[in-house]
Amino acid sequence: MSAEAESACRLDSTLLEDFGNFPDELFEPIGGRRTMCHRCVRPSSTCLCSYLPSPRVATETHLLILQHPREETRGLRTVPILQACLEEKSVTVHRGTKFPAGRCPALDEVLSRPDTLLLYPAKQAVDISEALPAIAGRPRTLIVLDGTWAQAKGMFVQNIRLRSVPTISLSSSHTSAYIIRTQPTDAALSTLESAALALSILDNKPEIFEAVLKPLRGLCDIQLLHGANIHQSKETLLRMQQEEAEAEKAHAASPDTAGAS
Repeated sequence: MSAEAESACRLDSTLLEDFGNFPDELFEPIGGRRTMCHRCVRPSSTCLCSYLPSPRVATETHLLILQHPREETRGLRTVPILQACLEEKSVTVHRGTKFPAGRCPALDEVLSRPDTLLLYPAKQAVDISEALPAIAGRPRTLIVLDGTWAQAKGMFVQNIRLRSVPTISLSSSHTSAYIIRTQPTDAALSTLESAALALSILDNKPEIFEAVLKPLRGLCDIQLLHGANIHQSKETLLRMQQEEAEAEKAHAASPDTAGAS
């Protein structure tokens, strides 16, 4: 493999650094240098290590994450937590927006295999439960797009090769536990939650989902203690605005209100 291909195809091996990339203003040192946790490289007062599974979670399905480059600059992201939870051999991360043939030989090989699945809510996607019989007992790779919803859609549209991969979607009643980030709808899940739920279904191990969600909940609790706010989904916010507008309209039209004016 050429140096260029290796660079384009490199794995995310900077997990410890990623854990330290949360906004510094949330962790102002008091009276000198902060005491850091050597395992997760975060201030000891906000350490996530107690939430991480030990040993790491083993999966039969290999997880391949195509990550939008802008995700790397975000202070709060879920892929580093996902990597910390799963065995190192179980997850691979490639960064980029376009993945043409020849750029990343390892990805080319994965895309050509019949046991590769793409988790994305495309029109042609089938529910994950319908895909299980065809892949039962076979090694498999699950591709997940990591970015905002708009970024993930852009990656799917720009990479025509992804459309040839059998695509699955999740139909779940789960509400996102990632309450410090705004989701587009009540049913929308973060990358970590979507990947963990899909892995738990594909491997038939519900415990995977709970093990991976624990540190995400811990992260949210820590951030709330340091001043973060709980975010409602855009769908919920819109519904609340509509309900408020209807209530004001009904109040203005009531006989008592009209008489008072």
